[in-house]
Amino acid sequence: MTKAAEIMSEAYKRSSKFKRGNPVCRMYFATTGKWSEDPILEARRKNIVQDLEATNLFREVTLTPLGADGIQKLYRQTKNAIEREFIFENRVVIPEVPGVTQAYLGFLPIPEFMKIVTDDNGDMIGSLFYSNPRDWQNYNDVNLEIKETLGSDDKSRFVLMNNGITIIARGVRPTGNKFVIEDYQIVNGCQTSHVLFDQADKKDDKVMVPVRLIGTQDENIINSIIRATNRQTQVTEDQFFALQEFPKQLELFFQAFPPAHKLYYERRSPAGN
Repeated sequence: MTKAAEIMSEAYKRSSKFKRGNPVCRMYFATTGKWSEDPILEARRKNIVQDLEATNLFREVTLTPLGADGIQKLYRQTKNAIEREFIFENRVVIPEVPGVTQAYLGFLPIPEFMKIVTDDNGDMIGSLFYSNPRDWQNYNDVNLEIKETLGSDDKSRFVLMNNGITIIARGVRPTGNKFVIEDYQIVNGCQTSHVLFDQADKKDDKVMVPVRLIGTQDENIINSIIRATNRQTQVTEDQFFALQEFPKQLELFFQAFPPAHKLYYERRSPAGN
């Protein structure tokens, strides 16, 4: 008996404890090459799935082929797989949208917003902005205006003067007013987030941050939202190139070199450019 068969045998000895029916079988075939949908390989993949389905041991069987692009994509997701809990009291539900599990519009007080953008040490989580076409631009004219608003007597108007933050999460779990989001990115609002972190009183619940929270795992929807929301600001066509797969892969490739031969690829324009 193979090791896999031994594991299955032991698992099914405890089948009375299966609460949701038979288990799910998810398999992956990984290659550093490119999965090109070869008809022979595809037929073999389907045969394996059908053979396992015929055993009636699983309620679902999948076999996912992964080429180099897929492996890199999953690797990036592990680096961004952050989970945070916050109170989202002031919100409305957006009507059903195909490909979107759930979506909300609302606003958060500064203390709740800080739970999303900071780690356990109170530092900004830089990886949240990986999907932004632009990195933090330092205190340019627009960011200076945000800073001045936060430092003025008009800071309560911030919620009316700012376009807000767009958060896309692969997992959104609401329980009343308590929300848990996981594997999320701030795809619009990088500049606002940095100024708020740098300038706002972290305990001031009078300053409200406009927030759009979207739950989806559809890459096409994610990219279209990133493009649409960032089109509202002055982002050049060249900067949108940073969203494509090639520059992301090139950036990761250069990071793999040892320090003595380190190469640097600037995927997004830094401050001052």
